[in-house]
Amino acid sequence: MARPDVLIEQTNGNLGRVANTEDGTTAMVVTGVAVADQFALGDILGPFFSVEDARNVGIDAAYDETNSALAYEHIRAFFEGAGNGTKLYVMVVADTVLLSEMVDKDQPYLAKICSTKKDVKAGVATRIPDAAYEPVYDGQVEEDILLAVTKAKALVAFERSAPNHRYMHVYLEGRNWQGNPALSTDIRSLNSDRVTIVAGADNDVSTREVEAATPYLNYAFAGFYAGIKAGLPVQRNAGRVRNGALLLVNAGMSNGAKMETFNDSQLTALHNLGYVFAWDIEGKGGWYINDDHVCTEITSDYAYSTNGRVADKVSRITRQVYVEELLDEVEINPATGGLPVSVAKAFQERLEKVLNIQMVNKKPKEASAITVYVNPLQNVLATDKIEAETNITPVGTARIIKVTQSFVNPFNN
Repeated sequence: MARPDVLIEQTNGNLGRVANTEDGTTAMVVTGVAVADQFALGDILGPFFSVEDARNVGIDAAYDETNSALAYEHIRAFFEGAGNGTKLYVMVVADTVLLSEMVDKDQPYLAKICSTKKDVKAGVATRIPDAAYEPVYDGQVEEDILLAVTKAKALVAFERSAPNHRYMHVYLEGRNWQGNPALSTDIRSLNSDRVTIVAGADNDVSTREVEAATPYLNYAFAGFYAGIKAGLPVQRNAGRVRNGALLLVNAGMSNGAKMETFNDSQLTALHNLGYVFAWDIEGKGGWYINDDHVCTEITSDYAYSTNGRVADKVSRITRQVYVEELLDEVEINPATGGLPVSVAKAFQERLEKVLNIQMVNKKPKEASAITVYVNPLQNVLATDKIEAETNITPVGTARIIKVTQSFVNPFNN
């Protein structure tokens, strides 16, 4: 006879939870050279979880100095922004590879990482060009960078299309900006709402000499910005003051100039054109990212990468939940030919529960509210399709805080 006892069985699978989405997983393409017995150009390295992982394959400060590269710098800065533990894949390519080629969906660079490592949520492309490269400018920006925006947009669209169903952003190094905001291209007119051009720089890196030369003068801190974004929840702005000042002493731009050389109206103009850089905030010490711009019009729902990242996370979770329902039997209401109300409600509640757990009922909230609606009056027998609507109420961003201030005479009260 069994010993008298109280038996408790804990069941699983009732909450509808799905695996963590690892929102910060990033793929980085950098220029450099191969390291014997470690990696060849075009290899996918990682995932790295700290800068020490890069050193273990031979990418360290000496590597950059010996090869006039910034591979280590971008990786180091990424983890400075993201913190250790964020997943980073890296590919080193020849300096003859154009930035537009790095993000081309038909070229074996960023697209190769995305198709091989299917958990990538963001890509960053950086480049120090070969000596023979002769840039052509359009509105103070290298034409190849503007072409890279178009190529990156196509890569993002390809990644999200069937059968891939992968959602990502791309951060481009806006190197060698020519320094005049008044003549600069309005990159918000480029209609690419998941692509960002980073034009800010760390002047301590820009002015670093290698054998009396400064090969880094025109770089931009794309790796650093990508790391900041990777380390934040999807709804959070990289320039949020409560994030704290950047670990950056000498902020500048990718033309090698210090921020102090630009006046407020010039920086505001550049900000309004959609470039990402670091600026100071009156009354606060240090430097802060100006905003999470993307290359699309300000009137778009996706005018900032925060809303895009939130929407993409909802899309990933939605697919994870509903893929379990594919080819399952669906009960039909014999009176209407549509879905029974109970079936429609169960279908919408299944997704809504997971979205609330992973995005709404967490701290910090990644969305203010998310609701799902499934209309029971759907002709599933004719279409073999169930349609659902997901409505996201995002969190807001306090870009402007307006306070009305006046004197009061208590005697008049």
